[in-house]
Amino acid sequence: MAIGIKGAQLLLKLQKAGFGGLLDDEPSVLCDHLRSQAIAANRPALAKLAEVLAVVDGFLSSDAIRVGFIEELDRILRLHAKVITRGSPEESMTHAVALLDAVQRRIKAYDRLKPYD
Repeated sequence: MAIGIKGAQLLLKLQKAGFGGLLDDEPSVLCDHLRSQAIAANRPALAKLAEVLAVVDGFLSSDAIRVGFIEELDRILRLHAKVITRGSPEESMTHAVALLDAVQRRIKAYDRLKPYD
């Protein structure tokens, strides 16, 4: 399967299932796809989305993370994902930057002792 097709499928999977729905090497495959599409389509917001995905993937692989926290990150993703992938270039970038900022703030404030339910 070509990365273009697989990447597009993984993007849909991310939008539907959230960060925790991507398994094994899927986050890195999707990051590669997003970066490639950012260049090919002149949509830098897709590269920013790849940056978000890399940040979250690194965080999720670092320790046992509470499911409720991952669900919080997924809610933030869903607020922005559609506009990032389908909005105008300006709108897309605004939402991509907002998503990255929100995710980084949440990760920085993560407390593994908090229940996140």
